[in-house]
Amino acid sequence: MGTAVEKKKIVIMEDHPMMASGIKTYIDAQEGWVTCCVADSCKAMQAFLADCTPDLVLLDLYLNQGSGLDAIKLIPQLAPDCKILVYTMVDEEVMGERCIRAGAHGYLSKQAPAEELGVAIHTVLGGTPYLSTRLSKRILEEWRGEPGESESDHSRIKSLTDRESQVLQRMAYASPNRSIAEELGISVKTVERHQENMKGKLHLQSNFELKSLAREKFTGGLGI
Repeated sequence: MGTAVEKKKIVIMEDHPMMASGIKTYIDAQEGWVTCCVADSCKAMQAFLADCTPDLVLLDLYLNQGSGLDAIKLIPQLAPDCKILVYTMVDEEVMGERCIRAGAHGYLSKQAPAEELGVAIHTVLGGTPYLSTRLSKRILEEWRGEPGESESDHSRIKSLTDRESQVLQRMAYASPNRSIAEELGISVKTVERHQENMKGKLHLQSNFELKSLAREKFTGGLGI
Protein backbone atom coordinates (compact mmCIF):
# COMPACT_ATOMS: atom_id res chain seq x y z
CA MET A 1 0.00 0.00 0.00
CA GLY A 2 1.31 3.43 -0.91
CA THR A 3 1.72 6.22 1.59
CA ALA A 4 -1.05 8.82 1.49
CA VAL A 5 0.13 12.21 0.27
CA GLU A 6 -0.59 14.99 2.73
CA LYS A 7 -2.98 17.52 1.25
CA LYS A 8 -1.96 21.14 0.83
CA LYS A 9 -3.93 23.30 3.25
CA ILE A 10 -5.53 26.46 1.88
CA VAL A 11 -7.08 29.40 3.72
CA ILE A 12 -9.79 31.35 1.90
CA MET A 13 -10.06 35.04 2.82
CA GLU A 14 -13.29 36.29 1.24
CA ASP A 15 -16.02 38.59 2.56
CA HIS A 16 -18.85 37.29 0.31
CA PRO A 17 -20.29 34.04 1.80
CA MET A 18 -21.56 32.68 -1.53
CA MET A 19 -18.24 33.34 -3.26
CA ALA A 20 -16.34 31.78 -0.35
CA SER A 21 -18.60 28.72 -0.47
CA GLY A 22 -18.06 28.28 -4.21
CA ILE A 23 -14.29 28.60 -3.89
CA LYS A 24 -14.25 26.11 -1.00
CA THR A 25 -16.27 23.59 -3.00
CA TYR A 26 -13.86 23.92 -5.92
CA ILE A 27 -10.71 23.57 -3.78
CA ASP A 28 -12.00 20.59 -1.79
CA ALA A 29 -12.90 18.79 -5.02
CA GLN A 30 -9.28 18.92 -6.22
CA GLU A 31 -6.92 16.07 -5.45
CA GLY A 32 -4.23 17.11 -3.01
CA TRP A 33 -5.88 20.30 -1.71
CA VAL A 34 -8.14 20.99 1.27
CA THR A 35 -9.65 24.15 2.73
CA CYS A 36 -8.51 24.47 6.34
CA CYS A 37 -10.51 27.62 7.12
CA VAL A 38 -12.51 30.49 5.68
CA ALA A 39 -12.05 34.02 7.08
CA ASP A 40 -13.70 37.33 6.18
CA SER A 41 -11.37 39.66 8.10
CA CYS A 42 -7.78 39.98 9.30
CA LYS A 43 -8.96 39.41 12.88
CA ALA A 44 -10.66 36.13 11.95
CA MET A 45 -7.60 35.06 9.98
CA GLN A 46 -5.32 35.63 12.98
CA ALA A 47 -7.53 33.40 15.12
CA PHE A 48 -7.57 30.62 12.52
CA LEU A 49 -3.82 30.75 11.85
CA ALA A 50 -3.16 30.10 15.52
CA ASP A 51 -4.55 26.57 14.95
CA CYS A 52 -3.86 26.02 11.25
CA THR A 53 -0.54 26.10 9.41
CA PRO A 54 -1.62 26.72 5.81
CA ASP A 55 0.41 26.27 2.65
CA LEU A 56 -1.46 29.03 0.83
CA VAL A 57 -3.84 31.90 1.54
CA LEU A 58 -6.27 32.74 -1.28
CA LEU A 59 -6.95 36.39 -0.59
CA ASP A 60 -9.58 38.89 -1.67
CA LEU A 61 -8.55 42.53 -1.29
CA TYR A 62 -11.88 43.66 0.16
CA LEU A 63 -12.52 42.28 3.66
CA ASN A 64 -15.08 43.05 6.34
CA GLN A 65 -12.42 44.46 8.67
CA GLY A 66 -8.93 45.45 7.65
CA SER A 67 -7.84 45.02 4.05
CA GLY A 68 -6.11 42.55 1.78
CA LEU A 69 -2.96 44.68 1.84
CA ASP A 70 -2.94 44.52 5.64
CA ALA A 71 -3.30 40.74 5.42
CA ILE A 72 -0.41 40.41 2.93
CA LYS A 73 1.88 42.15 5.41
CA LEU A 74 0.53 40.22 8.42
CA ILE A 75 0.53 36.64 7.08
CA PRO A 76 4.35 36.20 6.98
CA GLN A 77 4.48 37.08 10.68
CA LEU A 78 1.96 34.35 11.52
CA ALA A 79 2.87 31.71 8.92
CA PRO A 80 6.32 32.46 7.43
CA ASP A 81 6.26 29.61 4.88
CA CYS A 82 2.74 30.34 3.61
CA LYS A 83 2.22 31.49 0.00
CA ILE A 84 -0.23 34.28 -0.83
CA LEU A 85 -2.35 34.37 -3.98
CA VAL A 86 -4.53 37.45 -4.43
CA TYR A 87 -7.88 36.60 -6.04
CA THR A 88 -9.98 39.71 -6.54
CA MET A 89 -12.29 41.73 -8.77
CA VAL A 90 -9.77 44.59 -8.72
CA ASP A 91 -7.89 44.84 -12.01
CA GLU A 92 -4.18 44.12 -11.77
CA GLU A 93 -3.46 47.50 -13.36
CA VAL A 94 -4.72 49.09 -10.17
CA MET A 95 -3.40 46.85 -7.39
CA GLY A 96 -1.31 44.05 -8.91
CA GLU A 97 2.13 45.59 -8.60
CA ARG A 98 1.35 47.03 -5.16
CA CYS A 99 0.32 43.57 -3.86
CA ILE A 100 3.40 41.84 -5.29
CA ARG A 101 5.69 44.44 -3.74
CA ALA A 102 3.87 44.00 -0.41
CA GLY A 103 4.69 40.28 -0.46
CA ALA A 104 2.03 38.41 -2.47
CA HIS A 105 3.22 35.49 -4.62
CA GLY A 106 0.57 35.82 -7.30
CA TYR A 107 -2.35 37.93 -8.54
CA LEU A 108 -5.45 36.72 -10.39
CA SER A 109 -8.63 38.55 -11.38
CA LYS A 110 -11.95 36.91 -10.55
CA GLN A 111 -12.93 37.76 -14.12
CA ALA A 112 -10.40 35.21 -15.40
CA PRO A 113 -11.71 31.81 -16.61
CA ALA A 114 -12.53 29.44 -13.72
CA GLU A 115 -9.91 26.89 -14.75
CA GLU A 116 -7.20 29.54 -14.41
CA LEU A 117 -7.73 29.60 -10.64
CA GLY A 118 -6.55 26.00 -10.43
CA VAL A 119 -3.50 26.77 -12.56
CA ALA A 120 -2.66 29.79 -10.40
CA ILE A 121 -2.96 27.86 -7.13
CA HIS A 122 -0.87 24.96 -8.48
CA THR A 123 1.80 27.38 -9.74
CA VAL A 124 2.12 29.34 -6.50
CA LEU A 125 2.11 26.19 -4.35
CA GLY A 126 4.94 24.92 -6.56
CA GLY A 127 7.06 27.91 -5.63
CA THR A 128 6.65 29.97 -8.83
CA PRO A 129 4.98 33.42 -8.82
CA TYR A 130 1.78 33.65 -10.86
CA LEU A 131 1.54 36.90 -12.81
CA SER A 132 0.06 37.90 -16.12
CA THR A 133 2.42 38.83 -18.94
CA ARG A 134 1.31 42.45 -18.63
CA LEU A 135 2.04 42.68 -14.90
CA SER A 136 5.36 40.81 -15.23
CA LYS A 137 6.44 43.21 -17.98
CA ARG A 138 5.55 46.27 -15.92
CA ILE A 139 7.46 45.08 -12.86
CA LEU A 140 10.47 44.09 -14.96
CA GLU A 141 10.55 47.46 -16.72
CA GLU A 142 10.53 49.28 -13.41
CA TRP A 143 13.25 47.02 -12.00
CA ARG A 144 15.39 47.80 -15.07
CA GLY A 145 14.72 51.50 -14.70
CA GLU A 146 13.00 51.73 -18.06
CA PRO A 147 10.51 54.55 -18.61
CA GLY A 148 6.96 53.66 -17.70
CA GLU A 149 3.61 55.22 -18.41
CA SER A 150 3.24 58.99 -18.26
CA GLU A 151 0.44 60.90 -16.56
CA SER A 152 -2.13 58.12 -16.93
CA ASP A 153 -4.70 56.94 -14.39
CA HIS A 154 -2.38 54.02 -13.66
CA SER A 155 0.64 56.15 -12.82
CA ARG A 156 -1.44 58.51 -10.68
CA ILE A 157 -3.10 55.68 -8.74
CA LYS A 158 0.33 54.14 -8.23
CA SER A 159 1.35 57.35 -6.43
CA LEU A 160 -1.26 56.73 -3.71
CA THR A 161 -0.16 55.35 -0.38
CA ASP A 162 -1.44 51.93 0.70
CA ARG A 163 -3.93 53.53 3.09
CA GLU A 164 -5.18 55.94 0.42
CA SER A 165 -5.72 53.05 -1.98
CA GLN A 166 -7.67 51.19 0.73
CA VAL A 167 -9.93 54.20 1.26
CA LEU A 168 -10.44 54.56 -2.50
CA GLN A 169 -11.34 50.88 -2.83
CA ARG A 170 -14.08 51.23 -0.22
CA MET A 171 -15.42 54.33 -1.92
CA ALA A 172 -16.05 52.12 -4.97
CA TYR A 173 -18.73 50.33 -2.95
CA ALA A 174 -20.37 53.60 -1.85
CA SER A 175 -19.31 53.04 1.77
CA PRO A 176 -19.92 56.14 3.93
CA ASN A 177 -16.89 57.68 5.55
CA ARG A 178 -17.88 56.44 9.00
CA SER A 179 -18.00 52.84 7.74
CA ILE A 180 -14.67 53.23 5.95
CA ALA A 181 -13.14 54.55 9.18
CA GLU A 182 -14.51 51.63 11.23
CA GLU A 183 -13.39 49.01 8.70
CA LEU A 184 -9.85 50.41 8.53
CA GLY A 185 -9.54 51.28 12.22
CA ILE A 186 -8.97 55.00 11.62
CA SER A 187 -10.92 58.20 12.35
CA VAL A 188 -13.43 59.86 10.03
CA LYS A 189 -11.18 62.93 9.90
CA THR A 190 -8.31 60.72 8.73
CA VAL A 191 -10.52 59.29 5.97
CA GLU A 192 -11.42 62.84 4.89
CA ARG A 193 -7.74 63.84 4.88
CA HIS A 194 -6.89 60.85 2.67
CA GLN A 195 -9.70 61.86 0.29
CA GLU A 196 -8.34 65.39 0.03
CA ASN A 197 -4.83 64.07 -0.64
CA MET A 198 -6.14 61.71 -3.33
CA LYS A 199 -8.02 64.47 -5.13
CA GLY A 200 -4.77 66.39 -5.39
CA LYS A 201 -2.75 63.41 -6.62
CA LEU A 202 -5.42 62.25 -9.08
CA HIS A 203 -6.26 65.75 -10.38
CA LEU A 204 -9.90 65.50 -9.29
CA GLN A 205 -12.18 68.16 -7.85
CA SER A 206 -14.78 66.29 -5.80
CA ASN A 207 -15.56 63.12 -3.87
CA PHE A 208 -18.09 62.30 -6.60
CA GLU A 209 -15.25 62.14 -9.12
CA LEU A 210 -13.23 60.04 -6.67
CA LYS A 211 -16.13 57.59 -6.32
CA SER A 212 -16.58 57.38 -10.09
CA LEU A 213 -12.89 56.58 -10.59
CA ALA A 214 -13.01 54.07 -7.73
CA ARG A 215 -15.97 52.22 -9.31
CA GLU A 216 -14.19 52.12 -12.66
CA LYS A 217 -10.89 50.83 -11.29
CA PHE A 218 -11.98 48.60 -8.41
CA THR A 219 -15.21 47.05 -9.70
CA GLY A 220 -14.77 47.19 -13.46
CA GLY A 221 -17.38 49.95 -13.58
CA LEU A 222 -20.05 47.69 -12.05
CA GLY A 223 -20.38 49.82 -8.94
CA ILE A 224 -21.15 46.78 -6.81
